[in-house]
Amino acid sequence: SYKSMKHEFGTVIGFGAASIDMYRPVGEVSTGHEPGASAEWRFEDEQELKRMETEGCDVQLGGNVVNVMVYLAQREGFDVHYAGVIGEKDLASYIIYWQMFAAKINTDRSLVIPDYNSALSIQERLPNSPAMSRDRPGDPIAPYMNAEFIRKNSEDADTVIVGSFYGDAPVADVVFNNIPSEAFMTYVPGSEEYKQYPDLLQALMSGRQPTLLSLNRSELRYLYEDSESTTEHLTVRAGELAEYVLCTLGEEGALLAHNGDVVYGEAEYVDPKLIVDTTGAGDRAAAVTTEGLLQGISPETILANIARNTAQVIQHRGCTTDLID
Repeated sequence: SYKSMKHEFGTVIGFGAASIDMYRPVGEVSTGHEPGASAEWRFEDEQELKRMETEGCDVQLGGNVVNVMVYLAQREGFDVHYAGVIGEKDLASYIIYWQMFAAKINTDRSLVIPDYNSALSIQERLPNSPAMSRDRPGDPIAPYMNAEFIRKNSEDADTVIVGSFYGDAPVADVVFNNIPSEAFMTYVPGSEEYKQYPDLLQALMSGRQPTLLSLNRSELRYLYEDSESTTEHLTVRAGELAEYVLCTLGEEGALLAHNGDVVYGEAEYVDPKLIVDTTGAGDRAAAVTTEGLLQGISPETILANIARNTAQVIQHRGCTTDLID
């Protein structure tokens, strides 16, 4: 059992990259996505971000770990804190900070670096965007996510959410090795980590097993570099890396494996005309599963809750706009 503090389910600490999702008005520009889908930008400076806002773009909080934390922060019994890096001079950091405030996420444990430009960690997806080079040396988060910072900010954690560090799996290695062994841990890295570091991620989880590993079907195949085995087989196999494994299957539903057993849950049908943006559905599934495991409810009930929640999030533009304004 996991200890409780002043909140029923204790203190939740999140480590991972926060980002800004920019949504272009549908039909005004070719984004390489279906109409209504999200598109992420990485900006060089505050002026560029302001210009995009004046052209009618929506600005939304993003990032795997943050999306999970926003959900938990809206639920009863969770004291949620983001322990990341936040600048104080650029507009992107300002937006990240205040949207976390609106979402009831405590940022007191975050590092405020005056010259840190959090916009650099926003992933480029649009062609010909005014973005910095993808092959820039290093990662803007890496120098700050050191062992001392992780230990200090997780020592009282009941639950730790480890998200994406934008392809920098060695940073996740530092986090894994310095959080309390008794803490419940949910791991939700992004596809880039699975593509670039499958061996490292397997070694990482073999050393400090997460309570929950959340991933989608493609990421599961990247992890094992296996395109032949069934998804169900690979989900059960991933049980060697985590106590529980959640594999999302999009419109086909989800699988939840534990101790060699796997339970399937159907997705809730949504009229295609009502689907606005599927970004964040997997993160919502991870959040719902984390909540359910901490509450001690059955896998079948968790999967039903996933179906209901993901059906809701895909009918809104943005990963968390169905939860907060």
